[in-house]
Amino acid sequence: MPGYTPLFNSIVTSSVWNEDNETRIVWITMLALMDSTGKVEGSEAGLAPVARVSLESCVKAIAKLKSPDPYSRTKEHEGRRIIEIDGGWQIINYQKFRDKAKSRAEYYRQWRQKQNPTSLNNSNPNKNTDSNSNSETAHNSATVAQQNVTEQNKPKKKSAYTDDFVKFWNSYPRKEGKGKAWEAWQKHKPPIAQVLTTLERYKRSASWLPDEKGKTYIPHPATWINGGRWEDEVAVQSEPPVVDKDGKTQKQRMLDGIIR
Repeated sequence: MPGYTPLFNSIVTSSVWNEDNETRIVWITMLALMDSTGKVEGSEAGLAPVARVSLESCVKAIAKLKSPDPYSRTKEHEGRRIIEIDGGWQIINYQKFRDKAKSRAEYYRQWRQKQNPTSLNNSNPNKNTDSNSNSETAHNSATVAQQNVTEQNKPKKKSAYTDDFVKFWNSYPRKEGKGKAWEAWQKHKPPIAQVLTTLERYKRSASWLPDEKGKTYIPHPATWINGGRWEDEVAVQSEPPVVDKDGKTQKQRMLDGIIR
């Protein structure tokens, strides 16, 4: 990956700066192209157009950079700057360029810190702590406020019951076991029109009207649904039986007289 090596002003005082223009240009181009391991991939034919020099000049420059340089500041490898490797060249002292770049970056980081004492790297831990605490408190408050707004704007949850079941429940005279009735309703899905019609007939039938003692025998809603009772043929009683002060109907009084 290219772009790892910055150029320093010390390059103009190095021995390579005494070489011809083409050699200097090729060297600077190779420094710009080298990756994080100091490798420059390519060939003379590919490097020449990048450096904007002729192929002949590029070949001569590569030869000079591979040759010993007694005046080089770096004495390792007899002052050579590159060696040939498979697929290109290796910058011999690339690590020195990397280290120098890191040193320069650290220098500028410290300089910026001195110029900006309120930076995140401020040496006052209490101030940072207070700042972080205030920021966190403000963030939490904003979050709670947003949640409250969301809850207020959230549409009210609709009833879990269907409209047909609600109509049945409102019409059914015995209000017990609504949950069981809802389960039975979901299971059988009875036709609401027929259900309501049959319920009205049951309400006027002898089986649901009060007996001689004033008691009624209406099944639980779930029992009525599970039994499919909306399909019953219910006989309607025109008028409810008249009960006297002793709790007996006229028919019972007549029977009592016959038995006596």
